[in-house]
Amino acid sequence: MKTRNVQLAAICGVVLVVGTVAFLLVRTSQRGTSAGAVGPGPDATPTVADSVDPLASPDTTKPGWYVPYLAADAAEPQFQGEIAGIQIKPYDESVPADEAGGCPPGTKSLRQLFDDSVNAQPLGIRLGRFAGSVRAAGEPEALECDGQLVSVVQNFDVQPGEGGGAGAGSVRIFRSLHLHRFWVPAPAGRWSEGEVGGRRAASLEPVIGTVGTSAVIVNDSDGYTALVGEGVTNEFLRAVAEEIEK
Repeated sequence: MKTRNVQLAAICGVVLVVGTVAFLLVRTSQRGTSAGAVGPGPDATPTVADSVDPLASPDTTKPGWYVPYLAADAAEPQFQGEIAGIQIKPYDESVPADEAGGCPPGTKSLRQLFDDSVNAQPLGIRLGRFAGSVRAAGEPEALECDGQLVSVVQNFDVQPGEGGGAGAGSVRIFRSLHLHRFWVPAPAGRWSEGEVGGRRAASLEPVIGTVGTSAVIVNDSDGYTALVGEGVTNEFLRAVAEEIEK
C-alpha cells in the first residue's frame, strides 16, 4: 500500500483541508456543468434570448436549450439547513475543527492513503452490480487516524446510457465514518428527503433531465455516504448508493 506520512504538527491544517474537500470539489463539478458536459456537444454556442421562458417545454434539438434552466436555477437562493439528519451547509474558516472532517481532536497519528486496497475495508467503496458500468477514474483518497480509516473519496465515470440519460456521466463518492455535514449548493426546491436501503437520505434532483448536479447523501448513523453526480439521474444515484450500503 502506498502511504504518505503526515506530521502530527500539521493535523489542524489537514483537518481543514479534508473537511473542505466536499465543498471545493462539488463547487468545481458544478462549474463544470456546461455544453460539453451535459448538453448537445462541445461545439455548441448557447445563446439566451430575453423572450425565452425557462418554464416552457424545452426544445432539446436546439443548441444550448438547457441554458435558461441553469440560469434560473442559479438565480435561486441556495438551501442551507438539515435534511434527513444531514447538515447541508458550506465549509469556511468559521467551522470548528471538530465539525470540519479529517481526524478527530486528540489524534496521535494520521496517514493519507492513495491505493485501491482501501476499498476492501469496511468503509471502502464497493459498487456491486454497477462495477461494470461505473468505472474508477482514479485511485481512492483516504484518511486514516490512529490506524482507523475515517474517510474515503473517489471519482467514477458512468458509461453512456447507464446514468439515466443518453450520454456519459460522472459520480464522485464520499464516505465518512463520522460527522453529518456536507455541502452541495442548490435551491431548496431540488432537495427532498427519502430512503436508501432503509436509511434516511437527502436527495438532490438535477436541474432538468440529467442536466445539472444531482446528489444522494445517506445518513449512516455515525457518518454518511454521499454521491454527487453530473449527467445522471437521482434514481441512478440511489441505486448505486444501495449497492454501496450493502
